Amino acid sequence: MVMSEAEMRILLDSSDPEVLKEAGARLKALRIASWMTQQDLSDYTGIALRTIRNLENGKDVSFLTVIKVMRALNILQNLDTTFPEETIRPSQIRQLGKPRQRVRKESEPERTWKWGDEK
Repeated sequence: MVMSEAEMRILLDSSDPEVLKEAGARLKALRIASWMTQQDLSDYTGIALRTIRNLENGKDVSFLTVIKVMRALNILQNLDTTFPEETIRPSQIRQLGKPRQRVRKESEPERTWKWGDEK
């Protein structure tokens, strides 16, 4: 099924350029709904006008730029659903023991068998 641009959704299998284009279009729509021009948004955030245009056109910009624009459009709180805080149920605490600080690559087990030509 082919979606029109008006029906575009961000899906798990969406390409990175598709996600950038859709996110830019949504931010642009929110800016317009807030009665802000690109210049107003640039002045308010301190972000260059060219960068605002790049963002809205689906070009790659820094995450800090996205945060500043979201704050200016009063939607920064939406990141809370994108990056939910990890919670552990009390029943899991005993199983997990100490909270993980980092992920380490498992070391390979020692090889106990040998090739026929090895001593």
